[in-house]
Amino acid sequence: MPSASNPPVNNEETAQSIKRFWRSDSLLKSKLLGFLPFMLLTNLSSLLITSVDGVVVGNFVSTDALSSVNIVLPITSVLGVISVLIASGIGTTLSTSMGENHIEDLRYQKKVAKTLTVLSVLVLCVIEVPVAALMIRSYHLSPEMNTLVWNYTAGTLIASPCGLISTICVFELQILGKTKVLTSLAIAEGLINLVLDLLFVGVFHWGVAGAGYGTAVANVIRCVSSVVYLSRKTDIHPVFPQLHFFDSPFRPGASSRILSAFSRRAAISGV
Repeated sequence: MPSASNPPVNNEETAQSIKRFWRSDSLLKSKLLGFLPFMLLTNLSSLLITSVDGVVVGNFVSTDALSSVNIVLPITSVLGVISVLIASGIGTTLSTSMGENHIEDLRYQKKVAKTLTVLSVLVLCVIEVPVAALMIRSYHLSPEMNTLVWNYTAGTLIASPCGLISTICVFELQILGKTKVLTSLAIAEGLINLVLDLLFVGVFHWGVAGAGYGTAVANVIRCVSSVVYLSRKTDIHPVFPQLHFFDSPFRPGASSRILSAFSRRAAISGV
């Protein structure tokens, strides 16, 4: 009796697929070694962005300004978690459809991903200011510190929608195996952020707001670069949808296809 891990081979096509994608330890090792260094560099570069803001502000402005950067970190973390949840959902759905090799389902999931990306950005633009205001108010800061925090938060709020799109692009680049491109974008963002922080804070003397705007500009540049690359070099197209893309998730029969997709994923997960 066939088990869940060893499904029955019903036809020659399935047999060829199993033979083609049969586990190879050497292949897995080589792929892992080729994947890990770039992902470590990418994550390290992303973590250094906020650290660079703190170092520049602490040296060129004041310790109070450095404190304001640290106070904003929970806000960026909350907005970042929202971005990761949405991006991981899109990435999982697309990668599952690609793995199942269902062409029509994959095309449909791409259209849904486009719609979800745009709608998520719009929702984030609406909720990010109230969320930030609520969190900052809970700290009961002095008027001077409250001003510093909002000066830095302004750049963070500008960058958040672009950060959401960039996070979605990160998952899509991972799915496509474009780790070198992903690392290059992350390093470029970090370098641009450093240069702009030094320019805005050290040269223009914009204070802690300059660090926030430097981060925002670096994030926008990465977002645009990621979207342009995915749109021109791949067929995922995370944004720049065609005019009729809003119709695709709501056309007749869409609900049954979504339920079918969830059922397949539940069966795969053993739920």
